[in-house]
Amino acid sequence: MRILLAILTSVLWMQAAASGAANLLFELTFNDSGPVTRTTERSQWDWPFEFQTQEGGAADWHSALGGGVSGLAKDRSFDNTASTFMGSDGQGGRAVLQGIDWPRLDSVTFSGWFRTESEVAGRFARLIHREDGKITVYAYPDGGLSLGINHQHSHTQPLYTEINQWVFFAIGYDGTRSADNLVFYKGSRTSPVAAVSTNTMAAGVLESFYSVLSIGNSLSFSRPTQPMDGWLDNLRMHGGNGSSGLATLAELDALRQADVAGDAPPIRMRTGLEARLSSAPGQPNQLTLQWWSVAGYRYQIEHCANLTGWQGMPGAVLDGNGERLSYQFHPPAAPAFYRLRITPAP
Repeated sequence: MRILLAILTSVLWMQAAASGAANLLFELTFNDSGPVTRTTERSQWDWPFEFQTQEGGAADWHSALGGGVSGLAKDRSFDNTASTFMGSDGQGGRAVLQGIDWPRLDSVTFSGWFRTESEVAGRFARLIHREDGKITVYAYPDGGLSLGINHQHSHTQPLYTEINQWVFFAIGYDGTRSADNLVFYKGSRTSPVAAVSTNTMAAGVLESFYSVLSIGNSLSFSRPTQPMDGWLDNLRMHGGNGSSGLATLAELDALRQADVAGDAPPIRMRTGLEARLSSAPGQPNQLTLQWWSVAGYRYQIEHCANLTGWQGMPGAVLDGNGERLSYQFHPPAAPAFYRLRITPAP
């Protein structure tokens, strides 16, 4: 008996909120499940971020449902509260984008949300960290934010001092300018985004390079380790030539409002379909199909004999709940193909 599996990534005809003119490289909403989190469909980059333990092992740091900025049942975040403590020499998790060829970037904007657990963000805790050290967004001094580009650094005063509250942050940097080229922004669930500090950092543009990116911590081999002890959500990086990587104040506040409303764009669905065949003497074979699900999506197992005429399996329509789903059945003796169709839940 041959069993052939196929994954169908459905085309999700959903209108995402526009991100404005700035060039969106990646956006992570963390609204999926399992040991990998993926970018949204409107992101240019289509690479998975792998959750890791402090030592680099596989992990799942998705929060419980309802743990995202909006508080809606379908909304998750990156929960790094298992960290031993904030920042330098703490032990915690991360989400890692393995090595890619980075393009040249003249301008960049980093934005997203953080929420600390029991103390002010500080002690060099990493929100975003590139392996070569040429991109670093971190908490310094305690209650402040700092940006590092090409090993040059500039920071704010302690302007981000909230504890156990969602804080929207954004940092825009223009490497083609030599003065007033770095702007820090802040907002909240109830307050619009505002520029809170304008700095000068003559660090130049980011040249193309092959490197690894880490979210929520430095990399496993870095010393010291620097986890962000708390939650992260809706992290974005805009970047491009000239000023195409700079998000405007209006664009940033539109993102903030959409995040609070739970108006998240669809993520790229790259769900792996795992199969396990079991048998017992005198009993028919049993095939178990399993996959990680996402709340707000519907999953249907379909089958066919020759990659045409796909038909739904009886009772194989399941709604995502953010956990691993499974479907068991007795497969036929003839060769068959199976696939997982994913559509927005009605």
